[in-house]
Amino acid sequence: MRRIVLPNSLTVIVERRPSSSVAVEVSVGVGSSNESGREAGLSHFLEHMLFNGSAKRPSALSISNEIERLGGELNGGTSSEQTCFYAKVPSRFLDTALDVLSDMVLRPLFRPEDVEKERKVILNEIQLYTDDPKLHVWVLVQKHLFVKHPAGNPVYGRKETIAKFSREDIAGFHRRHYVPGSMAVTIVGDVDVDRAVLLASRYFAGMPDASAPRLKLPKEVRQHERRVFREKRRILQSYLVAACKTPPRGHPDSYALDVAHAILGRRSSGRMFDEIRNKRGLAYEVSVLHEAQRDVGIFAVSVIADKNNLGRTERIIHDEFRNLSLVTNPDVSEAKTFLEGDFLLECEDTLKRAELVGFFNHAAGARDVLAYLKRIRLVSAGDVRRVARKYLNGIYTLVIVEQRGG
Repeated sequence: MRRIVLPNSLTVIVERRPSSSVAVEVSVGVGSSNESGREAGLSHFLEHMLFNGSAKRPSALSISNEIERLGGELNGGTSSEQTCFYAKVPSRFLDTALDVLSDMVLRPLFRPEDVEKERKVILNEIQLYTDDPKLHVWVLVQKHLFVKHPAGNPVYGRKETIAKFSREDIAGFHRRHYVPGSMAVTIVGDVDVDRAVLLASRYFAGMPDASAPRLKLPKEVRQHERRVFREKRRILQSYLVAACKTPPRGHPDSYALDVAHAILGRRSSGRMFDEIRNKRGLAYEVSVLHEAQRDVGIFAVSVIADKNNLGRTERIIHDEFRNLSLVTNPDVSEAKTFLEGDFLLECEDTLKRAELVGFFNHAAGARDVLAYLKRIRLVSAGDVRRVARKYLNGIYTLVIVEQRGG
């Protein structure tokens, strides 16, 4: 891996890996956590706008077709901390991927008619999240788990702010935040590293040196008791999430929590799935999440079940959190084997690897991705027992979207 910072402060990361493809990700360090109240949803709105036309490619079709005609993939995404755009193409088309991404990200047209079109699309997207309890429950989890930090805000914003954004609002946000000091270009695949760096420098060299403004984010408050939030709906199943606040990726405890996640949630052989579904048949879908970002972390168990099974299900979740304080060396060894295998298999995909490198560059440091497995191997059973007692101790936020009747 090579990581360099260009004279204009843009970060370029290149990792050569054997593959027939190359993935390019342009990441910008702005998301919903960096927005003021009146800007809620502006990062996500801007992401949509950049696919609608650029200086060299004036339509959405001309942008997407440039990559898709090669058999490639072009997309983007917004989170609470980052906005990302990526292309995956056959290795020989690296030049094209960089050309398209730099053009759409740096030179968007922002036509008023496109603003109105995307406003409708995003309002429909918000309604989709609201209508789908599987998505809506996570919006509620964010809101109720993070009561001070803006990680509690939905990435898509609010209907009232989306309805008011003007072309000038969007263009101004782009000027302030899409600057070299806040951006990284990550390239992963079977490419010559020197040539990849040279191409990235060429396509992004025209950006003047600048850093983005940063909001002063409030510190998240510590939770001292179990909290429950319940919403009833006319649905056929109930959706339960038990979520705990955990440290960000830069904290060493995040790696022990990864191992705890592997013990509880490694697909159908994890303890949660085994206890809730395999042994008792209380639910069809059971999943465990550990997400450590730059500023905050979350550890959560999600279950879709009949409302009559929710009480028993929560008791099992509580018990399995508590049982982590009794894990043995063989338990931890098996979890680490899973994490290593899962990590290596996922990184065979150049796009997933590029996304991972870009994430680590933002959350902790790009080279931390190279040290990830080493840090996992250093986790002991004592570390898992300690973080379980500290973070997974029964003090969690329980959110339920519950079916009426039954």
